[in-house]
Amino acid sequence: MFIAVIKKYLLLIFLALPFLSQAQNTELKATRPGYDWRLSDALPGFAQLHQERFVKSALFYGGAWYFYGSAANAYLKYKESGLSAERDNAGRYALWGAAWHGLGLLDGWYYGRHYRAPRRELYSDTPLKSPWGAALRSVFFPGWGQWYNESYYKSALYFGLVSAVGYNVYHNNRLYRETGAETYKDQRSRYYWYLGLTYLFMVLDAQVDAWLFKFDEVARFDLFPERNTGTMIIKMEFSF
Repeated sequence: MFIAVIKKYLLLIFLALPFLSQAQNTELKATRPGYDWRLSDALPGFAQLHQERFVKSALFYGGAWYFYGSAANAYLKYKESGLSAERDNAGRYALWGAAWHGLGLLDGWYYGRHYRAPRRELYSDTPLKSPWGAALRSVFFPGWGQWYNESYYKSALYFGLVSAVGYNVYHNNRLYRETGAETYKDQRSRYYWYLGLTYLFMVLDAQVDAWLFKFDEVARFDLFPERNTGTMIIKMEFSF
């Protein structure tokens, strides 16, 4: 039953993805009068993420999933061994996860009462999209940072890449546990590296795209020929 609850929870994250970033026209709406609570803030650390408190967001997100994951692992061991100690561990971790999750919700609600969104305008030094917010979104869920940056094709691409590489990690790990063949162990290790590199590129891409969001609307590149030398020069103009 506990595993079924975890699966439903993960399914909720996936279904809520299109509504999580809620990209806004920030150059027209630079500020908002107060914090508007949303459904996605019920997930661990997401309220802090929307409030751009990234350290607390990572702590609440990572802590909640550590406890929930430990509870699921203990419950699986209980199903395999039937030991009551593992069942007790599963319940204990689940309670700690719920408590940590609830503390995150309380923190998000309390801080949100006084929250003001940072002022973001097209012609200012502050980027329209939060670079660290985009990066952390990609860490939380593959492709979410790209979705936040309104790069929807990139979002689908990275989600597919991470899913495919992650499946290969799972597949080779299962074969290694069943057969004990070192070949599958090596392939599992190789795909772990691929997964880490894919995640790294995805996070960096989300952060860079956030810095350069709508940059093409304020900068124009032109190519001009040099009369005397016959070479080409690049001229960049900013429309301030």
